[in-house]
Formats: sequence, structure tokens, C-alpha cells
Amino acid sequence: MFWTFNRVFTVLMVLLCGSAAAAQLEHTLTGDVRLHQSFHSAILNNDRDVIVYLPPAYDADKQRRYPVFYMQDGQNLFDGATSFIPGQEWRADEAAQSLIAAGKIEPLIIVGVYNAGVERVNEYTAAQDSNYKAGGRADLYGHFMVEELKPFIDKTYRTKIDAKNTGLGGSSLGGLISLYLGLKYPTVFTRIAIVSPAVWWADNQIVHYIEDQTRKPPLRIWLDTGTKEGRDPKAAQTTVAGARLLKKTLIGKGWEEGKDFKYFEAEGAEHNEKAWAARFGQILEFLFPKGFESRLTRIPGERCGPLARWTVVNRSRAIENIGYALGANQGASLKRLSARHLGNRFLAERNNDLIDETKRQINAGKNDRN
Repeated sequence: MFWTFNRVFTVLMVLLCGSAAAAQLEHTLTGDVRLHQSFHSAILNNDRDVIVYLPPAYDADKQRRYPVFYMQDGQNLFDGATSFIPGQEWRADEAAQSLIAAGKIEPLIIVGVYNAGVERVNEYTAAQDSNYKAGGRADLYGHFMVEELKPFIDKTYRTKIDAKNTGLGGSSLGGLISLYLGLKYPTVFTRIAIVSPAVWWADNQIVHYIEDQTRKPPLRIWLDTGTKEGRDPKAAQTTVAGARLLKKTLIGKGWEEGKDFKYFEAEGAEHNEKAWAARFGQILEFLFPKGFESRLTRIPGERCGPLARWTVVNRSRAIENIGYALGANQGASLKRLSARHLGNRFLAERNNDLIDETKRQINAGKNDRN
């Protein structure tokens, strides 16, 4: 427990004091990687860099759109010159390039969201931990992701904006925030990577949050941990026990191993970017396997013909576009625009529940900030 928090503290020191040394390291970017510097959040009142990996041939086919995987601690994903441990990164770009070329995963966009330095602990946790007097801004961070960053990415790049094609992931506290936001926004994110999570934070707050869920959202979840994540064997055992508790809780809520849930213990793996790089390819293969879009879930009561398949793929996209465009106060306009956008009265009626959910989440977000 204390080892994990000390690592967080060390991250902050590196960010504050180690930038000059990091700048002297050789960059290790692979493929088409684009940096958006000082992306401003009005919600959080701060700036951060956002780094984007684009799949091979992105510029060759101007009509094609891609799934998106948003990941926390973006400075650690692609470039050893900016990573927490200088020279040691997730090699997410190399892994994606290789797996796409081998036809093992769908070509995808990976968005690395830099942490905000001293605000990392606060933004990545949903509750304050009384031992550290920190944490608790996860809801605001979620509004930033959903209302500011995702619309920017969807506008700037050719993304598939529906929830089925959008993932969220991270390690340690980044894993906690990814699961928390996946549960809170299942109409935005459905593919979740929880890597080496700090389950113990705030007396297992994430476990209690799952237990309080009244229904199981349609999330596909990867959960893992290393068996040597701690400053000593006892701390490592605590980390593994936390991951196993989280696994048990998710299965108790209806997730099924081998179907929509994968749990992995990396024998001998420590709590660092090198360890996460070693299994990142497995994470991509589980969350974004080749052809995953054709594995559609049948809507209860509907026939599985072309119309039903079209409905499953496109209804979230339509509602998200409308929700982002109009906001919460345009209920009647949402319904009219939905019918016109989908071009089918039956489909528009089937989407009324999603329209209402979109309105509810937007209103809830406004209330949280008031």
C-alpha cells in the first residue's frame, strides 16, 4: 500500500525536477504519433499534453474510421524520453503496430492522456483516502474526459464514436479511474483495461462502488496484476489479494471469465512500465480483437436480421452525436433529430431509452459541478 503511494509521490518529483534530464533522452516513438500540447480543461482548470497514436495507413484511406483506446498516464505509453522511469515505456505504439500488421487486432487509435502532475492522485480517485488526505476528483475528471477531451478527439480524428468502439485503460490509480468511469459512463466506454490496480485506495472504495451497482453494464474488462508488486513480499501479497478481491466482486456482479472478462496474474512481474509493456499486447488482443465489431450482441426481442445488426452498431453513435450537439435541455429536439438522423421511426423509438439516459447523464454532470 505505502509502496504504491510512494511511487505516486516519486512520479510527482520526477515531473517537477526531472524534466531537464528527460529532455536529453532519445525519443522512442514508432509510427504516426501526434502530440497536442497544453490541452486546456475548463472543467478542471488545468492543462495537459495529449499524445495520439494513429494506425498504419491512417492517411491513405480518408473514409475509414477507427476504434479508440483512451489511456491514463499518457507520457509513459510511447516515449522513453517522457516516461516515469527514463527510457522505460509501455511500448504501446510498437505493440499496436506489430499486432495490426499481423492481423491480430483491429486497427485503432490510442489516445495517451498525460497526468496532471500534482493533481494525478486527486483526479484518478473517486474518494479521499483518510490516510493521505488526498483524492476525490474523479467525477470532475470524468466530465473532462467525456465533455471536453472525447469531443475534441472525435472532431480531430476519424473515430468510431460509439461506446462499443471506445475503450479506457490505465495502471495503478489509472486502472481505478478507468474502471470507475467505465461503470459511470457505459454509454461512452465499454472496453476497460485495469492494470495493476491500487484496489486498497480509500478502504477498497472501488470494490464498494461495484457492489452498489444495481445492474451490470455491457463492459468488456481486462484485469491483471503482477505477483511482485510491492517493496517486500507482504506488500506484494496485499496487491495480489486486492486484485483477486476485485475479480471476485466483478464475477459476483455477472462478468464471466472467457466471455466479457479476463483476469491475469503475471508471475514475477513488478509495478512498472517494463512489466506492463510485456503484457500490453495481450490486453489489446482481448479488448480489440480482429473482427470484434462483427460479434454483435442481440437486442432482446429483436430479430437478428440486417436491420437489427444495423441498430446495434449505430444507435449509440447516433445518440452520442445528438447528445453532444444539443445537451440536456433539448428533449423534444433530441427525439425529432433522432428520427431524422436514423431515417426510421422504429429505430428512433428503440433509441428513446438511450436519449433519456444521455439527458440524465448530462444533467447529473451539471449538478456535480454546481
